[in-house]
Amino acid sequence: MKALLLSIGICTSLLFLAACASTTSPQASGGDLTGQVWELSLLNDKAPLSGTSISIQFTAGEKLGGSSGCNQYSGMYTASGNTLKIASPLASTMMACPQEIMDQESEYLKALGEVKTYSVTGDQLTLFDTKEKNILVYNARSQDLSGTSWEVITYNNGKQAVTSVLAGSSITANFGGDGTLSGNGGCNNYNGTYTVTAKQIKIGPLASTRMFCADPEGVMDQEALYLAALETADTYKVEGTNLELRTKDGALAVQAAAAIPDTATSSDSIQNVVWQWLSVTNQSTGEVTNVPNPENYTITFNADGTLDGKADCNSFTGTYSQENGGIIITLGASTMAYCGDTSLDQQYLTLLGSVVAGGPDGDGGLALENAGGEQRMLFQNGGSATK
Repeated sequence: MKALLLSIGICTSLLFLAACASTTSPQASGGDLTGQVWELSLLNDKAPLSGTSISIQFTAGEKLGGSSGCNQYSGMYTASGNTLKIASPLASTMMACPQEIMDQESEYLKALGEVKTYSVTGDQLTLFDTKEKNILVYNARSQDLSGTSWEVITYNNGKQAVTSVLAGSSITANFGGDGTLSGNGGCNNYNGTYTVTAKQIKIGPLASTRMFCADPEGVMDQEALYLAALETADTYKVEGTNLELRTKDGALAVQAAAAIPDTATSSDSIQNVVWQWLSVTNQSTGEVTNVPNPENYTITFNADGTLDGKADCNSFTGTYSQENGGIIITLGASTMAYCGDTSLDQQYLTLLGSVVAGGPDGDGGLALENAGGEQRMLFQNGGSATK
């Protein structure tokens, strides 16, 4: 009898322990990571800071990328069964944000490096550490167009060719929740309507303002061709931070990237300073070009939205704006003197014309980046601008 009671007691204890274990150590079941953009809902049992968006996307090629709240990051991963390993270190842009956002970003990236297993359940992704604690919880982000904003990268020129947006110009598209479409075609603002049925889309008719812009050369033709391309769109696909609009025969009409969130840029912190160009880094290859004479390559952002600067022996003017959280630079008039074979003047102006993001770098300097963060320019503070 005692043996029977002992046996029952042991079994009861084992069952109790098993039940406790199942509630404290959830089983990671694996699943399909790809095909979704995952939006963070919990970081170490805490919701992300208000006004920040943290995301991750896994592709079939074992690449990953996303937003860490201030910066964009990318890297590699391997998944097998329910195990997940995220390669370290991850590549990242280097914008500066308020300290609490930077602290959250550091905590998030550290957590990614601690991931051991994962589970996809419906529209939720949970990542676990080595102790089987759920350290990161995501929800699938809607891939709808409604309420999204985009920076156009390429468009169809109507001659069976896809063309990149001109350096020094910016084209935007904003899909409203009420079926309206608006944006800037590089010179003029435009608006119209769009309707979506499943993955089919119909855009137009479109109307625009009637300004004329001379710079950059060809911007008016670009605008007309872009607006025409928009109205040929028949299908759309949102894949992470990329948007593709295609015609009925499958040709690419417009390709765009999600507009950069307004967390890294503060206009009054960069104004009225003579910024001197120090270097440019190709963040895909790691190649760095250092500027031997930074004082000859400058830019100043004036409070009235204009800018001016030097490109070696030449001077230039232009305008800038903060659209959808990015710094958009539109170069205007420039002198055209020959500065010598070793001059970086043309490279400098080309890079400035492609800028879509920027802000303080956290060390008293300025960082400017192009779409996707591939090229990153660093500047030092050369003192206050005097007029």
